Amino acid sequence: MRRWLVWVLGSVAVGSLGAAGVLSGCSSDTTVAGVDSGTPLDATTGGDTGSPDGGGGGDASDAGFTTDAPIPTITSFRDQMANELCTIIGNCCAAADAGASDAGKFDATVCRTRFKTYGFEYSLTGLPDSPDPSKYTFDPLKGQECLGRIQQLKCGANNAADYKAATDACFAALKGKAAAGATCESTLDCAPGNYCDLATTKCVAIKAAAATCSPTAQNAANDECSYRSSGAACDTNTKQCVGLIATGQECASGSAYNASCQSGVCDQTTLKCATSAVFVYPSGVYPAGGPFAGTAYEGVCESLAP
Repeated sequence: MRRWLVWVLGSVAVGSLGAAGVLSGCSSDTTVAGVDSGTPLDATTGGDTGSPDGGGGGDASDAGFTTDAPIPTITSFRDQMANELCTIIGNCCAAADAGASDAGKFDATVCRTRFKTYGFEYSLTGLPDSPDPSKYTFDPLKGQECLGRIQQLKCGANNAADYKAATDACFAALKGKAAAGATCESTLDCAPGNYCDLATTKCVAIKAAAATCSPTAQNAANDECSYRSSGAACDTNTKQCVGLIATGQECASGSAYNASCQSGVCDQTTLKCATSAVFVYPSGVYPAGGPFAGTAYEGVCESLAP
């Protein structure tokens, strides 16, 4: 089975399972929005459209997180995020190369292309190549925090709270402005509390718990249930919006695996919500007892090959 990365590919149906444990998260001091709240990750943080004048470390957020990561603009954010992620992944893959089946299979160009398209945990999905700043709310300090928290991720196991903090910041950095009824091309165009209905290309209010949803309709699969697929997901079995899944419970039935978990992490081998996540994992086989028992999956380095 071809194993794709959830944080690379957007909404993935269970039948073509995405790598469920890699690069997920929200902040350790905020919770992911419920299905009917209409609020994005880290909704307590406001956004500014103004561009900073560059560089430098310092406080990157209200929570007192400090980093020396550069302060991005809305136009530089995509490249900076991809570069940070692919630098870390490339180093991790190089360190794991000796005699491994993944040896030499990581491709930095492929990595950057995918992350520039989707961002960390889908946080850039739908962003145009040349974004119009007037259509989005961009918070440069949240963007800086996003980059800084990515820099702190380790090749091996990471605490779920750190993953959650990274994703939270990356999502909070960028939000749409289009109100319900306005024309849209993706959910990122829409203001918090709405999603882009792909059938009508209009922003509409996200759905409440147990509402009917489509688990195969591109980004709308989970955008229907939580703003920018930031939490509650469309259950692939019941085709209904479901709330966040508790630690230890199966997360494969929601097609936004990591974001569907209260912890922000769906373990990539057990397919259960977990308290830690491996950033760069090797190839393996799903264990007995799970929905994909005995099925082989590719590691991160292989998945980012040409």
